Amino acid sequence: MGVVNGTTFQPLSTTNPPTVTIVGAGVSGLVAGYELKKLGFKVRLLEASSRVGGRVITFRDPVLAPGLHAEGGAMRIPANHYLLRAYIANFNIDTYLPFEMKNKFIYLSNYRGGTTLTYDDFNNKLTTQEAELLKLFPGLKASEKGKTCDQLFFEAVAPVVATFKAAYKAAGTDLSTKIRAGYQAVTDAYDKYTLRSYLEEVASWSFDAIRLFDLGNAHVVFENAFIESWKDAFLSSNTSGEAAGMDQLQGGMDQVPKAFISPDRGTNSLAEDITYGARVTHVVDVPAAGDQPSQIQVTYENPCGTTQSVSSNYVIFAVPYGAQRAITKSRPFSQTIEQAIRDVRYIEITKVLLQYRTRWWETAAFGAHNQGTDGGLISDLPIRYTMFPTTAGNSQCTNTARGAVMASYTFQQDATILGAMSAERRVRVAAQNIDTIFPSAGSLQLLEAGTSQVFPSDELAGGSAFCYFGPGQKSTYLETMCTPDWADPADTHKYRVFFAGEHASYTHGWIHGAMEAGLRCVEQVYASATTA
Repeated sequence: MGVVNGTTFQPLSTTNPPTVTIVGAGVSGLVAGYELKKLGFKVRLLEASSRVGGRVITFRDPVLAPGLHAEGGAMRIPANHYLLRAYIANFNIDTYLPFEMKNKFIYLSNYRGGTTLTYDDFNNKLTTQEAELLKLFPGLKASEKGKTCDQLFFEAVAPVVATFKAAYKAAGTDLSTKIRAGYQAVTDAYDKYTLRSYLEEVASWSFDAIRLFDLGNAHVVFENAFIESWKDAFLSSNTSGEAAGMDQLQGGMDQVPKAFISPDRGTNSLAEDITYGARVTHVVDVPAAGDQPSQIQVTYENPCGTTQSVSSNYVIFAVPYGAQRAITKSRPFSQTIEQAIRDVRYIEITKVLLQYRTRWWETAAFGAHNQGTDGGLISDLPIRYTMFPTTAGNSQCTNTARGAVMASYTFQQDATILGAMSAERRVRVAAQNIDTIFPSAGSLQLLEAGTSQVFPSDELAGGSAFCYFGPGQKSTYLETMCTPDWADPADTHKYRVFFAGEHASYTHGWIHGAMEAGLRCVEQVYASATTA
């Protein structure tokens, strides 16, 4: 028996099994391939790069010193991401290490000529209405003064929380039904807003309140659909961020995709089912002919530009829309899917990782201000957001004084600006920004190496890091994005093309969402293969 999403499936006969081609060996494609193989399907994954994992990217030796690693992509796991945690447990992948979400410092270049404050001190100055800080935000309304960024936001979204709770309470006793009802009510009421338009039109924030919220938080993207930003508000909130129960993996997040190709998976390992260097270029719907059923022919190029083709009963697209857009087809998908591929919004992200000879921040920054040893830093400099790594219990820190810092985590325009620089200049700018924030630490003399992940220039990632809907896109597209296409001419209840990837899920930007979409495709493919 096979169990997918709590549902038990009877494995298929091993005689002449149905075939599935999966475009992309990111987490979503790996999950789909792994579970389908367990159910008796013959799978083939076509991966354009030379590795598995997609946007799960862990930098190691030789980019960083032996024993160190840093995340260029996915880096943390919320407590309620049960799918990812289930695979980690079932595969015995690694042990968890707490991920510190709290922002410990903030740097404002226009405050006292450029000043680094602890975040607690920043909040205290806001609540006590320190005149010098409030000079930076002269347009704050009287009702906005004396409040932290968290307090302002929680007040602003109180009607949304009330909408969710009312629908949740009215939806019976089944927990999943209640949660879906709550989110649907919020979607119905608020999907038309961007984060900015909600704060302006519904919460009636002043321009300077919006500026304060932007400068005082990480992960603020005003063009996001409001419901996306509200759902993931814990990413930009010290209060709810700590409550998210974030963890990381001791040995790095790339252990998750690598587990699917590990010999530990036995006959279910996908190691020999992946073709690397296979850039898919064209997909053809081949109609049935005589005794030959309809097939999907997928053509790909290898690194030499030589084209090859594989045919299968089913195809799963498990790549971002930006990458899928470049794949031509013998005929279009449904109009709504085609529009979604062109229109659905993604987020650009650039990360810069720095390696230092010693973990200077533990004493010169955190220790000097009684802020522990790890946490976040927000600034208005080009690096925008910095995350200093957890030390306590971290296996990277046991035999070395070195450390790797995510010196810069930038979104949208900031990501594009840093991404347009040369790799050397990105590292230099990030290191100089850190030195500006902590000038007495002497960090420039301790810098040893640096690297970066520039998603805007990553062709295989579609030029972006993850999907975040714009206003109205969830209501318009999500259901169709999760629906199969290219029905079998002989039986229109059976489909042959399916869509995975975190964009086709309810959990954008997370490994959990990629798994969610991959498992949905498994259920859909199985249904098409077994429905009489």
